[in-house]
Amino acid sequence: MKLHNNLGQKLGKLASLSTVLLALFGNAYAEEQVLDSTAAVVNNGIILESELNTHTQKLLSKYAATGAKVDEITARRQALQSLITRELILQIAQTNGAEVTDMQLDSTLESAALRNNTTTDKILKSYGPNLTEAQAREKFKEDYLINEIRRSSVRQRIHIS
Repeated sequence: MKLHNNLGQKLGKLASLSTVLLALFGNAYAEEQVLDSTAAVVNNGIILESELNTHTQKLLSKYAATGAKVDEITARRQALQSLITRELILQIAQTNGAEVTDMQLDSTLESAALRNNTTTDKILKSYGPNLTEAQAREKFKEDYLINEIRRSSVRQRIHIS
């Protein structure tokens, strides 16, 4: 009986606390807010709706710059296909144990800058003006891993006798 009373008191206090919080903050925190949604699930990875929207806009901008007329639905399909392919390749890299340390990433970034006669900062900024340095480095790392998986796949298909 004592346990039942304690539970009842705690539930009563919790109800009182939620009433006070609701009175203080209004329904702003009580209502559910959608931050992002899932556009696709790829094995154990998720492609967010915001990623798909961003990639679609980039494709539409590229098409507009070249004068090609592509409707938004076609661009969205192409963007989704591209993101799915990217996610699959990154999953293959992870499955195969492909990792890039910070030192390897720095070295690869510097080599790419020398090869392209530019700076590492310009390469990182090319990933987007709204990305932090850490986000741009992560995108560069993903691109590097994707290229390595593709090269490895080609090497496995070549047989010299």
